[in-house]
Amino acid sequence: MFDVSDRESFESCANWIQEIDQTNFDCIKFLIGNKTDLEEEREVTYTEAKKFCTDNKFDYFETSAKTVDNVQQTFEKVAESLLLSGRSRQGSAHITDINLGDEADGSEEPERRGLNVAGFDLSTCANSC
Repeated sequence: MFDVSDRESFESCANWIQEIDQTNFDCIKFLIGNKTDLEEEREVTYTEAKKFCTDNKFDYFETSAKTVDNVQQTFEKVAESLLLSGRSRQGSAHITDINLGDEADGSEEPERRGLNVAGFDLSTCANSC
């Protein structure tokens, strides 16, 4: 995950990918551009990030944790990819529960949705991203 309003965070992704590729782990890679609510401060375009992902053969998603824009859809796509990959060996992510809840009701505070991967509750991601 990187901040679309911070070019340096995007440029760090190349190093992360290199580190991942040097491991022996068979993994599915995704890149998520976050903070799309900061459109006026955007330093990395969708097109640039998408090309980077296409060149490196993995999927790209954009979200805003603050407004919860595209968060549910991104979690669903990531979870679906993990389920379809059949990852179940020890050390791989194992999805134990997916609870994405109902759509936000339009209230001032967006409803938080839950995703539990390998025993970790990711429903608080929006609070820390």
